[in-house]
Amino acid sequence: MLNLRRAILLLCTVSGAATAAWGSQTRALPSENPRFFYKGPLIADTTIPGEQKKDNAQPSNAVGWPLSRDRFLWIYVITTFQGPDSVRAIAYQIRRDAPDGPLVREAILSAADSSWEPFADGQTYFKQQGHGKVFGVPKGAVDRQGRLLPSQNVFCALWYQVARPIDRRTGRLLMTRAATAGNAQGDHESRTRLAGVQFRLNDAGDDLVLLTPVAVQAERGFETGPTFCSLGTAVSGVNHWYTPLQPFNERCTQWVDIRHFYPRGIAPVLLEFNPARGLYEWVRTGALTALERGALIEGFVNRVGEEWIVGARGFSREIGTETVWFRTRDLFAGLGAPVLTPSPGAPHANRSAYVFGDGVLRIFGGNLATSPFKWSRNPQYCWDVDPGTFALSNGRTVLSTDDLNMAASNSVKFRTFLSPPFRNRQIATITVSKEIVGAPTPEDLAQFGVHYWYVTFDRDIEDAWRFSP
Repeated sequence: MLNLRRAILLLCTVSGAATAAWGSQTRALPSENPRFFYKGPLIADTTIPGEQKKDNAQPSNAVGWPLSRDRFLWIYVITTFQGPDSVRAIAYQIRRDAPDGPLVREAILSAADSSWEPFADGQTYFKQQGHGKVFGVPKGAVDRQGRLLPSQNVFCALWYQVARPIDRRTGRLLMTRAATAGNAQGDHESRTRLAGVQFRLNDAGDDLVLLTPVAVQAERGFETGPTFCSLGTAVSGVNHWYTPLQPFNERCTQWVDIRHFYPRGIAPVLLEFNPARGLYEWVRTGALTALERGALIEGFVNRVGEEWIVGARGFSREIGTETVWFRTRDLFAGLGAPVLTPSPGAPHANRSAYVFGDGVLRIFGGNLATSPFKWSRNPQYCWDVDPGTFALSNGRTVLSTDDLNMAASNSVKFRTFLSPPFRNRQIATITVSKEIVGAPTPEDLAQFGVHYWYVTFDRDIEDAWRFSP
């Protein structure tokens, strides 16, 4: 267990820089670096029958990945309006020529189910499915010597699933504590699992070919039995965040992620391509890192030089809700001591950190202390992060409700994610939604969905992948 009091002592070394970063926010302007250019809605609605705005559903939380030189994938969540975290289906889009190019295909990966029977006890539940993301080597990708990468054109999409009780009279999703005794299965988060499917891009470049069925994920050697990974009975469930997995070796046959394990810790995991099966496997889980008092969730990992920078959303009585950082040269030898980014007594929401195409570590998120709306999810900010001290600087606003002529309220929910570099730029997506029960107003519904920005830099940046001529 990690002592957070010791971490708090580290705040004094960075408090001056951080106060300047948090004290005021400027608008993200095209004259700055990086430059944010608002492009409009990327996924305003779906083409999928039964999963459209007219069905009281909306697209949200889209993350992008290249499938080949000229095909791009978006994995996104379809959300309904049944209260907090009413995420109900995992869908995808294939686009041609660019991540925001013409739509080639849109379909469901894992369908909505409001009568799910996961426990075989006669009780039915809402199948909550969220945090969808994808990794893999694009079709035709090569290494620096021009050799085809061994796992090219094999991809894995992952998301969490968990049973939620439903108030059948109102349609509202219930937290288990609010459920009636006849519709409860203990803390629903403790039963969270990751599900996934593996696939390739077909020869025509217009659809996915599934290589596996959708299945609950387990570490190799733990596919059956009472535990699902080498952490054993110390953990009861597992989840992850939307930020991407990172290549762990030069040939991209190994990938790492930071997952959070219930009840309260994070750990690195290694997924490896098995050439005999032509599939990725979860092959290793590192040591569990937990706070002495509190919990860590929504972890993310980035490589900066020779070090791995790990972040997570921390909860404790000492700090409230805060980003907790770790720095290590060996993920599987331990994450090291926790370090906090200081803030003036405010909780934060929807933190997602990335090494941008210009090599700078930055983080998106919200902050209650600087929000003119007194709400931690509105606006969405972006800050530069010093990987040595984790001090924040160059804070700017990317999106607020004022930009969309939306009424500000504590039901507004923004989430920001970054796609890999392509053609000298990146795409940042922001989900616009509200956590409500019932039907949103027509004005709000018109703005709901996935909006996007081009992110460009003051110098040329490399594409995420190389392809043979």
